[in-house]
Amino acid sequence: MRLLKSCLLDEPLPRLSAIADAWDIAPEVASTREMAEAMAERMLTRDAVNKAISALQPEAQAALGALVAASGRAPAAAFERRFGAVRPMGPGKLERERPWLAPANPTETLWYRGFIFRGFDRSLSNPVDVFYLPTDLLPVIAEIRDWRTERAQTQAGQTTPAGASSAIPPLGMGQHTLEDVVTLLSHIQNAPVRLQPDGRWQARSAQAVEPMLRQAGLDDAQRRRRFAFMERLIARMGWLRATHPTLRLTPQPVMDWLQQPPATQLRALWEAWRNDAEWNDLRQIERLSFEMEHAWSNHPLAERAAVCHLLAEWAQHRAGQPFSLAEFIRDVRTTHPDFARVDGRYDTWHIRDAITGNFLHGFEHWDDVEGALIAGLLEGPLHWLGALQIDNGAAHLTGFGRHVLLDEPAPQIAAGETGGLRAGPDGEVWVSGAALWQRFQLARIADWISFQNGGHVFRLSPASLARGREQGISAPRVIEFLQRHSDTPAPASLLRAIRQWGERGVEARLEVATLLRAKDAPTLDAMLTLPAVRNAMAERLSPTCAIVRARDADDLVAEITRSGLLVERA
Repeated sequence: MRLLKSCLLDEPLPRLSAIADAWDIAPEVASTREMAEAMAERMLTRDAVNKAISALQPEAQAALGALVAASGRAPAAAFERRFGAVRPMGPGKLERERPWLAPANPTETLWYRGFIFRGFDRSLSNPVDVFYLPTDLLPVIAEIRDWRTERAQTQAGQTTPAGASSAIPPLGMGQHTLEDVVTLLSHIQNAPVRLQPDGRWQARSAQAVEPMLRQAGLDDAQRRRRFAFMERLIARMGWLRATHPTLRLTPQPVMDWLQQPPATQLRALWEAWRNDAEWNDLRQIERLSFEMEHAWSNHPLAERAAVCHLLAEWAQHRAGQPFSLAEFIRDVRTTHPDFARVDGRYDTWHIRDAITGNFLHGFEHWDDVEGALIAGLLEGPLHWLGALQIDNGAAHLTGFGRHVLLDEPAPQIAAGETGGLRAGPDGEVWVSGAALWQRFQLARIADWISFQNGGHVFRLSPASLARGREQGISAPRVIEFLQRHSDTPAPASLLRAIRQWGERGVEARLEVATLLRAKDAPTLDAMLTLPAVRNAMAERLSPTCAIVRARDADDLVAEITRSGLLVERA
């Protein structure tokens, strides 16, 4: 911004006189320039600044401290909302009313004592109307006292919420996100995942993979948000080929990521989200409805960066102690309310409450918009990506959170190259949740069954092995994979069955069918002349019995009835 002398030169004589009186300056000069130069010289001395600050009321000192903490400048709309507005007056009205004798608020106190000035900050993409401290006055004010002490003392006295967990997993919820990302990658690898016109998965594909995801405790809205978030992460990581409307994986980057240590894998997902300008966290809040989107915009990257920075500062002040999300949000509302709106204006975003339909204009709706955005970031990406662990209302930075937010070393969790599998003689294979590469490979040759003991259970079958063979995985490679990655020796009977399947194909088949039984042979003969019965029949077992496909039973009953025979269903 500007130097103090330049600021004083632009002020009308009544304000200059008021500032001079406040600082006990009585310059004997012949021109406004000489007056401004003499005042600036006096006002930049440490003794004069200390005396002027001491003469301020506590409310005005707090306003000055807020401006110092904001590096000497703040949006005028936000500053006036917090500390009051300067009443507009021309030189004549200033001379008549002399408002410096009874300032209406802390802002006017600082204004008429020459601490603050007003101008436009043009360093941003859009110039913002700001109050600022002259660049040569700011360091003198800053060294008079530690303006951060009051806030630090306030935070040090805050209580720790009940129910905080003392055991914080190094990756937190990030471990589940790693597992679920691998689940989505496996599903894309093995099944035709089709896309909607907007690029999202079709409902059928999403429903097919949903039981395989770690979603315990999430409500429907949270599941939708998290699924959309993981869809976006996979796209951002460069793992997908452009084969719209069917997804396909790009193998090499997927394999490279799968073989990294867990903290490195999670850091890659973190950076994909952290630097994604197209993913708008505000738009993921279902309670909000957005209108006239051509006329306004928010800035996801700046909002993300601000919340992460404020959370890092908060965690450092709390010295590792857990905290409640509401407590953190209240602190941001008090100390940095304009983190998402640098101009401090709350009438430019056209957002409604999706339930009531009311517009959310004005700072009084900060909790509904900014507060909801912060909560969405903390309970969403920051929690899902393992930076923040939330248990029973208490939040705590994980080891990974301290790594990405406080620039501390990453948690040392090695990626296992071998092990993690246990195969049973019945063809079921258990794989550890942490063995991501092994599970991706196992999913190519086996079908997912359930969660069990912190891992996943798959089942080998002729159909799943055939799927693997279509991807170039032969029976000998399946056997080699099980032998290499099983924690205990794979059962010899299972390995023999896989080997024989590779040599002879399917040797037995179990099917679900329906038995069609007639009173006598002529009746069955008559029914078999019907097209629907003839097409559905798998085999005639006797003169009065035939096996038909179970899925066609309803159509068969309908056609037989239309032919004049009633069918009794057991």
